[in-house]
Amino acid sequence: NDLFVYLNVVYRQIRGIAIGGTCSSQLACADCMVSEYNYLQTVPPFALQGLASLHPCILPVKPGRFRDNCLGMKFVSTSFDDLQSWLEGVYNLQLQCEGMGDIWTTLQGEIQVDQATDHSPPIIHIRLADKGTKFTKAHQCLMRYPDAYAPKAPRTLKSLVPAMSKNCAYYRDTLADAQSNIELVVRDLQGKEYCKRWWVPCLKGCLDKWGLPLPALS
Repeated sequence: NDLFVYLNVVYRQIRGIAIGGTCSSQLACADCMVSEYNYLQTVPPFALQGLASLHPCILPVKPGRFRDNCLGMKFVSTSFDDLQSWLEGVYNLQLQCEGMGDIWTTLQGEIQVDQATDHSPPIIHIRLADKGTKFTKAHQCLMRYPDAYAPKAPRTLKSLVPAMSKNCAYYRDTLADAQSNIELVVRDLQGKEYCKRWWVPCLKGCLDKWGLPLPALS
């Protein structure tokens, strides 16, 4: 699964979990999930002493699988490099940090952590990622939709619009979050200057299916 072909050249993946075939990503995530769980449940007797105190078992939110990433929450004083070295020992692979801070952006979603002022637990928000924000890194820029002049644009939208409609419901905590997600999707679609019959009826039908508010679209 670590070999793939691109432009008639055979490449070998040396960083991260190899994706490979159709079911490889699901199997890789499941295998990682079990390995991570077993690792975090096995707390060494010296886990709270010296350098061993950096073991992920002491974190306020232990690392957990989020699709093809491992997401957690650390103390400000905890060294991220040391934590990463512990996790790399689970897979015996070099891992890549996708993001760290109060706001973390994935290919589709964005997670924000607000620190409470009264010693309460932090508040975690989730929403659909806005690829136009300043938080997006260059390697995460993604063209979600084809250009309007692309021959397959109408057919591609038939699958993309339902998927983005579902994401509006998935990446949210409140109905207001869903409304913001819908506005973001509509803005992106309108920015592409598509013919409205390609996406407006489909978007309204999908949002109605998921019980989400319908935007005012003519």
